[in-house]
Amino acid sequence: MTLRRLASGIVLHVLLQTVTWAKLTPRTSFINGNPGRVLAMFNPTGTWNTTTLLLSDDGNKLYVGARDTVLSLDVSQRGVINMRKQLKWKTTDEKAKECSMKGKDKETECMNFVRVLQFLNSTHLYACGT
Repeated sequence: MTLRRLASGIVLHVLLQTVTWAKLTPRTSFINGNPGRVLAMFNPTGTWNTTTLLLSDDGNKLYVGARDTVLSLDVSQRGVINMRKQLKWKTTDEKAKECSMKGKDKETECMNFVRVLQFLNSTHLYACGT
């Protein structure tokens, strides 16, 4: 491999990394210690992998994508989180079997991990899971 080709590859890699990181900026963020948001603990029984979050424009509802679940939480009261609704969205037995046949662990990897939440309009969300 020539030095020029190697240098081009490194520059391309750096540019792609920069573009990727630029797109990961959160739509809403709160600095630690911000008086607008107080840390509150919320840990519903039987809910894991709560990694996808979507805050309503008014800041009163938080939608959470988790393993086999989508949660709608009321976060309008300072320091208090209340569950409004919970939608169970499990993987079908057929899909879990297909997943396990691909060598994945049926008990830990073949679940529906909700990875995308997006507002479609004022009454509907778009959700996408694995």
